[in-house]
Amino acid sequence: MGRYAAAQPTDATSENPNRDHGAGSPPEPAAPSSTDSADEVVTWSGTHDSASPGLLPEGADCVATARGLSKIYGEGSTEVVALGGVDVDFARGGFTAIMGPSGSGKSTLMHTMAGLDRATAGDIRVDGMQISEMNQRQLTRVRRDHIGFVFQ
Repeated sequence: MGRYAAAQPTDATSENPNRDHGAGSPPEPAAPSSTDSADEVVTWSGTHDSASPGLLPEGADCVATARGLSKIYGEGSTEVVALGGVDVDFARGGFTAIMGPSGSGKSTLMHTMAGLDRATAGDIRVDGMQISEMNQRQLTRVRRDHIGFVFQ
């Protein structure tokens, strides 16, 4: 089961000391930490301090959340569990980096969070709206008005 973590917005006190910022350049978050296994996605942030990787502190302003998110492709002997019970929070106004090895579920996570792909199980909320039961027209509106991400 992969763990996904959301990075909180950074501030000037969380600079990476190994980076030269030049005049007017914003500070970058601290360097990524290592993972315990290949199926985990690392987290990094200057301010994130949660007991559960991927979850923001209780009461944090989250624009999107997922609980128990699973996505399974295929059936029987061809079944592939791309996401297995993922819990993740995305901070409003924050910058989030999803990182991990090839095949760890990064794209699947982003596609399900944006409603581009349907989750097999779990609850996804964007700005308080549960998107798993939305039709395509509603999902298009949510993506247009509330979601933005950039792939590598």
